[in-house]
Amino acid sequence: MAENLPEKSQQTAPTGKSNITARVLSWVQKAGPFLISLSDVASDQFAKHKGKVAAQEALAQVFLEEHKAALRVKEEILKRLPDAAETGRAEIRMRLGEVDKHLRTVEILAKAVPEIARLEEIAGSAEADTRELSDHWMDHFIHLSSSKNEPWRKDLLARALAIETSKPGTIRAKDLWSIGTLSEQEFHALAHMLDVSTYFVDGPMVPNLPGNFMNTPIEKCQLHDCPHYGNICVVLLEANLIHPVTDVGGPIKNFDEFEKSVVQYCGRSYEVEFPAGFSVRGLHFTALGGTLARLYIPTPNEVGTGIFEAFISTLKAKGISVVPVQL
Repeated sequence: MAENLPEKSQQTAPTGKSNITARVLSWVQKAGPFLISLSDVASDQFAKHKGKVAAQEALAQVFLEEHKAALRVKEEILKRLPDAAETGRAEIRMRLGEVDKHLRTVEILAKAVPEIARLEEIAGSAEADTRELSDHWMDHFIHLSSSKNEPWRKDLLARALAIETSKPGTIRAKDLWSIGTLSEQEFHALAHMLDVSTYFVDGPMVPNLPGNFMNTPIEKCQLHDCPHYGNICVVLLEANLIHPVTDVGGPIKNFDEFEKSVVQYCGRSYEVEFPAGFSVRGLHFTALGGTLARLYIPTPNEVGTGIFEAFISTLKAKGISVVPVQL
């Protein structure tokens, strides 16, 4: 990328550190070479603190120092531009482009640090997945992360990296590529639908669609030409993110056997004892839509709250055990 870069073999990660440190520094080794000495920067931070908080602080410092180093390299390259011959200018511009790509990747790697920390917190004492993140997957990620991305796409990529690092094989390469090809209209349509979705153990859905759902205005709609939920259903269908919804309310989710499960909506959770043979009709997401849903953090609104509360009330009215739980 730039002159005097250390080789990958020289990028030594600090030893004896937390699981999150080992995982995150593996990204650096796959994405490298980095301009800074990882061992020096991270070890200095670990000397000041202990525990998971120290790990996050040390890793945040790694990416901050790398960002500063890349900017210094860029400044030095720019100094040579005025005096360069025509062929030299072309080479300088190419080098500047490489530095800019590196900066964009570093930004998303930094965003992924708190995400993987959050996943480890949720996992708690569960045994960590020790499989390595594949080089093939990381190559796709580097290609996408080094491009010019919108803020929402950066967030999706950061969460995809965190999830795939925590459990390799969860985010397929084709799913990663879909993040890169997702249009802004498709993203906002998906986000609006997820904001009103109830989350089951196997993913989100909009249960028991209200009769006026398709004509309901979207609160704080990001799509001026799609002001109602019916409009964004068309967008999501064309993008293969949801299954078709019919006049009777959409596909059916069946519980073939008794199942004690948790349903959630934006921080509110209930443990439900679904009897064998019970079914829920509603709007369902495709496999791709469900995968992208894992990368998005919903924002609660009145429509989603109303749908969730109506669903819980329906379950109670049918004599199904519904108990509030804290997760």
